[in-house]
Amino acid sequence: MRTLLGIFAGVLGLAVAVASVTNVQTGSTPAYARPPLTGAGGVQDLELRGGPHRAHYGVMEGQLFLGIANPPPTPSPPPSDPPLPWTVIGAPDTGNSAGYFNAVRRDGAGRATVWLPGLDPEVIGAVLVTAAGPAAGFCKAAQMGPSPTEHPGVDVHVACFDPAGNPLSTGFSLTYTRPAARIVGSGGWVRAGDQFNSAGGQNTTTRVASGSYLVRMPGLGGPGGHAQVSATGSSSNWCKVSRWYAAGVDELVAVRCFTPGGTPADSTFNLVFARDTDAALTSNRAAAFYVSSADPDAAFVTSTRTGGGVTIERLAPGRYHVRAPLDLTGGVAHAAALGEGTERCRVLGWNNTDGVQVTCSADTAFTVAWSS
Repeated sequence: MRTLLGIFAGVLGLAVAVASVTNVQTGSTPAYARPPLTGAGGVQDLELRGGPHRAHYGVMEGQLFLGIANPPPTPSPPPSDPPLPWTVIGAPDTGNSAGYFNAVRRDGAGRATVWLPGLDPEVIGAVLVTAAGPAAGFCKAAQMGPSPTEHPGVDVHVACFDPAGNPLSTGFSLTYTRPAARIVGSGGWVRAGDQFNSAGGQNTTTRVASGSYLVRMPGLGGPGGHAQVSATGSSSNWCKVSRWYAAGVDELVAVRCFTPGGTPADSTFNLVFARDTDAALTSNRAAAFYVSSADPDAAFVTSTRTGGGVTIERLAPGRYHVRAPLDLTGGVAHAAALGEGTERCRVLGWNNTDGVQVTCSADTAFTVAWSS
């Protein structure tokens, strides 16, 4: 049985059991002493991972899953916490469309940098981040931008917090996408002043009240679909999708943001909406599905182009198994609470027996997306 914690990355100074690991500890700038571009088995420089499903339409995407075991309690006062060396994540389905394995480095308690080498840094796309593992908490894409010029690619700085807003060293799953104009299905994303809309429209974001936003995606209105949001910025505020719905030919997505304590608060965010394609808008994944517990009949599965076979089982308050007629070995999963309240969800694991295992702070509607 393969579970979410089947891959361990050493960004928290814990045990590493990854197919290929290359650490670099030399250089005049330790914070950016990066490993050589590495492929499976430690092959240096480059091992192309691209099949046709990873190269269609100039898609720029990278994803990885980091499963981090619970660290020991932090002494008080905490010791100095220097950055750790980079670790190449050389496991199946964790590469990017430029043909490289991604790399990750722990920057401090609850902080990590993900390097997506080879991706075009001139136009930054959208990032989705989900906390993963047994520790209650949430993660966000604190910042993203070009990697240093001597190490071309895209950097994503991830921050994770416990329910009180304190830094939390936990696992997370991450998907980065910058779709081209042609995708199968339809969708779009917004990130600060940047946006993408497969129908050619200009997405807009309207602040309705403190912590409340309405995103309009012209030309994308219709039934079903999937929306997910990740907060951005340096604070511990977090965001969720409350609902999405068609308004004529447009799609509207309502977003709510809060402080860790649940007070509505303004925040920047990344939002991705997809219909009849995988939730990262790559449109070329070998297998993918998405589902909302609020409307399971509108689920999408790549193998059937319908939601046939997707089931949601409630195990206990806030605990769910989501199964789909796909091989869920490997890949990346995201989960998020849905609705107006302050409930939060994360992924515990995924495998072919239990499906995607979701845990939430309370019973709530939620969304799940998985792709491989």
